[in-house]
Amino acid sequence: MKLVDKVLEFASKYRNKVVSYSVDNQILTYGEFYHLVINQSENLIKCGLLPGQRVLIDADKNINFAINYLATHLSNGIAVPINLATHKDRKERIILDCNPSFEIIGLQINKLFEIYDSQEDTGIFPETFVLGGDLLYTTGTTGNPKGVFLNHSKILSSVISINSYINISHEDTELIGLPMGHSFCLGRLRCILAVGGSIVFIDGYAQQQVLFEKIRNFQVTSLGLVPAAWQTIYALSKDKIGEFKHQIRFIEFGSSFLDDTHKMLLTNLLPNTKICMNFGLTESPRSFFQDFKADSNFMSSIGLPSPSMQVSIRNEEGNAVENLGEIGEICVKSEFLMDGYWNNLKETESAFFKDWFRTGEIGYANSNGYFFVKGRVKEIINVGGFKVAPKELEDLIIQLDGVEDVACSKVPDKITGEAVAVFIVVKNGIVISKIEIKNFLKDKIESYKLPNYIEFVSVIPRAESGKIQRQLLTLNQFN
Repeated sequence: MKLVDKVLEFASKYRNKVVSYSVDNQILTYGEFYHLVINQSENLIKCGLLPGQRVLIDADKNINFAINYLATHLSNGIAVPINLATHKDRKERIILDCNPSFEIIGLQINKLFEIYDSQEDTGIFPETFVLGGDLLYTTGTTGNPKGVFLNHSKILSSVISINSYINISHEDTELIGLPMGHSFCLGRLRCILAVGGSIVFIDGYAQQQVLFEKIRNFQVTSLGLVPAAWQTIYALSKDKIGEFKHQIRFIEFGSSFLDDTHKMLLTNLLPNTKICMNFGLTESPRSFFQDFKADSNFMSSIGLPSPSMQVSIRNEEGNAVENLGEIGEICVKSEFLMDGYWNNLKETESAFFKDWFRTGEIGYANSNGYFFVKGRVKEIINVGGFKVAPKELEDLIIQLDGVEDVACSKVPDKITGEAVAVFIVVKNGIVISKIEIKNFLKDKIESYKLPNYIEFVSVIPRAESGKIQRQLLTLNQFN
C-alpha cells in the first residue's frame, strides 16, 4: 500500500471532514480533496507522465502541494519537492541531476525540456524507481545537494513509525508554516494526512496576531517547528503560547538543535503538552526522539532510538565498538532508510557499512540507552592528530553573555594541518574581546581545542533548515 492509497481511502469515507484551512481561511473537505487528487493524477497521465519520471513540485505552504504530491504518487511518478525561493544555482543542479519531465506550480502542469532521453535514465534503482516515490534533495551544508530516493514502502514505514511515537489521530489539527521542500515538514504533512487530521496553513511565523488567531479559531492541537521558528515566536510574543496549555497536545521540533534553555521554557509554559525533538537525516528520518519531559535528565542527548530503529556505534573499519560509552560513528538500520542517492552509486556505497547506514555523526551511548552527538565526521577538525568537534565549542561559546550566534569551522594550518576557527555574532550594544572568549574557554576544554582564529561576523550562514553552512564560513573568511 502507498501513502496516497491510505489517504484516499480515508477521504472516500469521511468526505465532509475538513482537510485544510488555507492562509486566507478557505476550507477544503476531504471529499473535495479526494476529487482534486484524482483529477490531477489524470491530468499528469494525459500530459504524458510515465512511471518513474520525475515531477518538480512547488513546495509552497498550501494544500495545492499536498494535491500535487499525492497525485504524482498515484500516477507512479517520482515527487521532487522544491521551494520556489531556492537559489537558481541549486535548482539548476537539482534539474541536471534528476532530469524532471514536468514541473507543477499551483495546479498548473508544465512540460519541461528533458536534458536527455528519460527512457534511458534509470538512475541506480531500476527495480523500484518505476513504481514512483520521493526524491528529496539534501540541504547541502557540506557540499552539493544529493538526491535521496525513497520508495513507497519506505515512506509509509516512516509514517507508521513516527505516528506510533507521537500518537496523533484524526481528531488533531496541525499548524504548518514551514516550506514543504524540507524532509521534516514533509514528514509532518504525511503524518497528519495519513490519520485523516486537519491542517491549518500559515505564511510563516512573523505575524503573531495571525498565528495565535489561527491556533485559537481552528483549535490547533499540534505543531511542527524548527528552532528558528520558535525563537521568532518567543521573541515577538514571549509567553503567549502558554495560554494554549490546555489545547496544544503535541509539538515536534526538527532540522536542528534547540538549546536547553528553550526546552525548559517550553515545558514550563506547556505542562500538559508532549514536546519532543527528533534527530535524523533526509536519508534516515526521525532516527531518534527526545521527549523534553520524560528525558529531562538527559537533555544534552539526542534521545532514544525511534520505534523500529536499530542503532550501532561503529569504528572507522565499520565494526561495532567494544565498550559502552566508546566514541564512534552513529549508524542506524530500519525499514525506512533511503534506497540510495540518485545517480550516485559511489556516494551510496560509501554511506553504508554493509546494511548499516552511516549518519556521519560521531557520538556514543550511555548505560540508560541514550545517545549523544559529539560532531559530524566530515566536520571534525584534525589538529595535529587531535580531534576537535565544532559542536562542543559552539555549545560552550553560546553560553557566554552577549553572544547571539556562533559557528566553528576548520582552516588550513602549515604546522598542524588544520586549525580551529570560530565565528561569532555579538548581540547589539555588546562588546566582547577575543581575549575574553579564550579566557572563558581555557578552563573548560583542552588547549588544542582553543580557537586559533576568532572572527566577529554579522551573520552565520545557514541553510533553510537552520543548519550551519560551514563551508561558506571557511570560503568567505579565509579562501
